[in-house]
Amino acid sequence: MSIRGVRYVVAMYAAMHVALMMPALTAGAENVNDLSYDVSHSSDDFLIFDATLYSDKPDLRSFDVRALPVIYQRQLWNDSKNLDSVPGRETIEAVAASIADDAAVICVDIEHWPLKGDNYEVARSLDKYLEVIRRFRAVGYTRRIGFYGAPPVRDYWRVIKGPNSAAYRRWRSENNRLAPLAAEVDVLFPSLYTFYSDQEGWRRAATAQLKAAKSYGKPVYAFLWPQFHESNRLLGGRYIGDDYWRMELETVRSYADGVVIWGGWGDGKPAKWDSKASWWQVTKAFLEDSKRATAPKNR
Repeated sequence: MSIRGVRYVVAMYAAMHVALMMPALTAGAENVNDLSYDVSHSSDDFLIFDATLYSDKPDLRSFDVRALPVIYQRQLWNDSKNLDSVPGRETIEAVAASIADDAAVICVDIEHWPLKGDNYEVARSLDKYLEVIRRFRAVGYTRRIGFYGAPPVRDYWRVIKGPNSAAYRRWRSENNRLAPLAAEVDVLFPSLYTFYSDQEGWRRAATAQLKAAKSYGKPVYAFLWPQFHESNRLLGGRYIGDDYWRMELETVRSYADGVVIWGGWGDGKPAKWDSKASWWQVTKAFLEDSKRATAPKNR
């Protein structure tokens, strides 16, 4: 068979594979087709999770902050040469056994299997993500599981162009392709990290991604990081500022079911916990305000 023939067969396989996966799993996700993702806001039971990596960190349960176990790449693969394969049963069993008994939900962080771009590659990635979930279930793990960062597809520039733009519609189509994964997980963990100093741009992009996540009909716990993402060569690693951080917390509170706070890693090691850090003071004030907002009213 010629190279052109091979490419044709691969393309046909990808198209048929995606087509077969989508119909049965998108039936319950009609809202995903709405251009603006105009879905309901968060529930009153807003949860706060801690996934920070700080050393000497106190027990944050006294602040009603729950620990979220995050399963990282190094726990699933001992050899970087095998990253394309799904972790085996023994590895999954060991990871499941290591999770604290009181953890009601876990986040699996796999970021190297592409979920946007070529249809064939996305279909292959979906198969592997779905198989990871099945293997956790096969070893008897019954608590709630989700994947860091997807679905929906994390994006910024296309999203802020608005639902009437062609770029936004392409992003929406990419999210539609991830409906099989959304149907299989128990919770969604969209990543809303801060890349730029434009607060209004962040708010618009985050709101669109939160609405997209909610449209799948699963609980949404969004990842936030009180520092600029390291990919920003000028601002990376700097704390984003009190007003910015509070706005991010409030935005997630308005559109999601909970927030996951990440951070505490720098220079290749955990940073030391600072109870006087400005971001933590803002977070504590947010926690107190959230308690008052959800407290039962006396009649």
